[in-house]
Amino acid sequence: MLAAFLKYQDDFKIPPQDSMRSIIRSLNSSKSVPNARSGSSSSSSSSSQPRATKKVERLNELKADDKEIEIEVEIISHNMREQTIRGEQKQIAFGLLEDNPWADKR
Repeated sequence: MLAAFLKYQDDFKIPPQDSMRSIIRSLNSSKSVPNARSGSSSSSSSSSQPRATKKVERLNELKADDKEIEIEVEIISHNMREQTIRGEQKQIAFGLLEDNPWADKR
């Protein structure tokens, strides 16, 4: 678990609180998978509850601490660039989004 935590922090540059939440979430999901396969309906129904999502129409409606959001966007441009990160070649995607492309049609 310590190795996973350090990987999130060092390789992915994720803050400690978010790193721990991701590790705990992955551990919880790995524990619930065998129970769901064994036919236990009580544990599989509690672990597969849908998450509450916040639906927004524009990016400026989001706050810094918002999680589990849903937004429809249109991709205006999509570009790929190769970049060396820690001695390894990576493909980085970047571009522009339109955050409310159907506003005139509503």
